[in-house]
Amino acid sequence: MTDTKPTNVVEALSRIMAELPAIGKDQKSPQGYQYRGIEQITTLLQPLLSKYGVVFAPSVTHWTSDDIVVNGKPWTDQKLTVCYRIYGPGGYDDSLNVTVTGIGRDNSDKGANKAMSQAFKYCLLQVFCIADSKDDSDSEPAYEATHVSPSAPAPAEKRAPVAAPVPAQAGAATPFKAPGGLGEPATPRQKQDIKDLIAQLSSSTGDPVAKIRVEVRKLAGCSFTDMTAGVAADLAKKLAHWLENTPAQAELGGGVQ
Repeated sequence: MTDTKPTNVVEALSRIMAELPAIGKDQKSPQGYQYRGIEQITTLLQPLLSKYGVVFAPSVTHWTSDDIVVNGKPWTDQKLTVCYRIYGPGGYDDSLNVTVTGIGRDNSDKGANKAMSQAFKYCLLQVFCIADSKDDSDSEPAYEATHVSPSAPAPAEKRAPVAAPVPAQAGAATPFKAPGGLGEPATPRQKQDIKDLIAQLSSSTGDPVAKIRVEVRKLAGCSFTDMTAGVAADLAKKLAHWLENTPAQAELGGGVQ
């Protein structure tokens, strides 16, 4: 490689990409997920950015805060759109813009910090093409879908015959019914909360959503369609605890105090 220094931001980024070593998912969460942390990335990038005169300057262009309830407790989803102006060795007029999004879910005051850290992490991953084979969604199994024409009625769902109820015998135990309607089907809100938590886990660990959904289905022991309110409540509690204790998420929250 030539010893001449780059004269613009594109050349500088190209030089950094050429010298940046591979960054795999070498860290492991208590739940068994492999991930690459933001500090793992910046530790290797910082000297190269300095060497070639590259500076990242963030600017939040859009910010929403959604109040939600997880397991009966108030949480917030901070959703940020962040534009990073990347300056090169040519100075103020030598720059390009990269816009990314970040989402931080928290039950305290760290939601925006998590969102900013997440946005920066994925900006670096994409600008410098940092990836490994586990990030490839094509490695996930394909799921067959049945498409129904909007003009045609949906096919009737086949159900197993329902046996006639057997009269209770004297002294027989009364069948258990979950309190509060927990045996009823999960509500759309419960299902959406679980989907949001899965998206957060995907962002925190770097694993594809499809992979996490497979693990969540194993954890629940049933599909989203068959999930009851009780199973959904228990699953949301486990996922929220998982999210709070995922090292990648803890790292995002602890990056800026």
